[in-house]
Amino acid sequence: MQPSELLPTAARIEAELPARLERSTGRAVDRLRSLHQLVPDAQLQTRLPWAMGRWLSWVIAAAETNGKDQTVANHYFETMPRLRVEQLVSLAEPNRTLFHTPLNWSLLPRLSGAIDRLFELLGRDAKAAIGSTSAASFRSDRPTLNLLFQSTYYGGFMPLLYAYPADLAAIGQRLEGGLPLMAAIDRHLAAPLVHELSHFGPNRRAIFPPYLDECIPAFLGTLLLKGTVWPEEHENDALFGGPWLVQVGQALARTIGLGPLVRAHAGLVQWDTVLPSSLAERLLELGWEEHSAHGSIHFLTSRQRPEPWMKLFFLAASGVALESWTLDRLDLLPWCDIPPGNEAPEDMAILENALRTMCLFNQRTEGTFRVVPCAPNSLVTIDLDRCQVGVQCTAGACDEASIRYLFPPALAVRLRAAGVAGFRMEISNLDAIAEMVQQIAAGKGGSGSGYRIDVIS
Repeated sequence: MQPSELLPTAARIEAELPARLERSTGRAVDRLRSLHQLVPDAQLQTRLPWAMGRWLSWVIAAAETNGKDQTVANHYFETMPRLRVEQLVSLAEPNRTLFHTPLNWSLLPRLSGAIDRLFELLGRDAKAAIGSTSAASFRSDRPTLNLLFQSTYYGGFMPLLYAYPADLAAIGQRLEGGLPLMAAIDRHLAAPLVHELSHFGPNRRAIFPPYLDECIPAFLGTLLLKGTVWPEEHENDALFGGPWLVQVGQALARTIGLGPLVRAHAGLVQWDTVLPSSLAERLLELGWEEHSAHGSIHFLTSRQRPEPWMKLFFLAASGVALESWTLDRLDLLPWCDIPPGNEAPEDMAILENALRTMCLFNQRTEGTFRVVPCAPNSLVTIDLDRCQVGVQCTAGACDEASIRYLFPPALAVRLRAAGVAGFRMEISNLDAIAEMVQQIAAGKGGSGSGYRIDVIS
């Protein structure tokens, strides 16, 4: 059943959702007030993003039509509003201190630098995209973490990622141990905040399905702060599983161009004006079909299945008709059968990101996810037929699947033509990655300080 078949039930539900969100938020605020745990004069706005409201109306209507339970509705309109209120306007610590202490931007180099790069990315479109003309005015208009987060796309609807109760408890322990407040924010919350900022302003019309509207900010966030996904040696607050999403957003930017992607993501132009013919419609159809078949309360069913989406982007860019392609068929389609276009400078960035992704150790500690950069303890492989860079998960990691990342398809075509089938690599020093990228792009094996590359013919 397609969304168009759910009318008028979905239209009725969509009209009711903002009021439902207001009621549930109000109940959560009243509860804190009755417990004398509400921050005095707390500023709290409630806002349901248009695209999420539209998608949720379809999901809830389908559940209602098919006689299924309302787990999704309860999650987004009961559980999440309560968590957001308790996170943002509770007197509990460290919530109050974290979210209501005035920010000292000079002590937030990672977060403040990312905001500078956000305005560089948006250029003259910044005012239309996020409501400010400069990074300085953006910061001054958002003097606390509470107001900064609430100005983001999801800030009026969902709690801040990585600031859930277990996360806040862990941050609270570090504060009690002597970590300065601004250092704690910059170290532990910069990555999730940059991801939220990468969703841009609250009034845009996001791409469908919601999965892709997570992939695009995941990629853009890495342009603003590399540590959102690939942390430095002393960092561990990167977004768990981020590379699975980043490579999809990066592949879309590779096929349509970064500038058009940014303008469409910001809502300044419609998606169907920058995407190849019929791709926007097919993305919605495939996303809805996948949700209907498998379901996911977070709408990220494809979170570890990026390949069919990326293949679809390259097919669309080559002018292939898309109507008959399903995600399952795309999964089976060899990359060798997909026109990759010409090589471009962006391919080197994709390859570097792929190698850095192989050097991540994902773990769960104190109820929170932590991402640590480290040399992989097994061989990294590149399969040029599958356009895939991969490595087995490190023992003790909390990954659900072995790590893999897209290898640039156009580069794979050139290397295959030169008789190269792939590579096997050892990485013992992450500083060697830049040199490795150049060696691999040239189809060369060899060794250097911190690495060894073997060519597979």
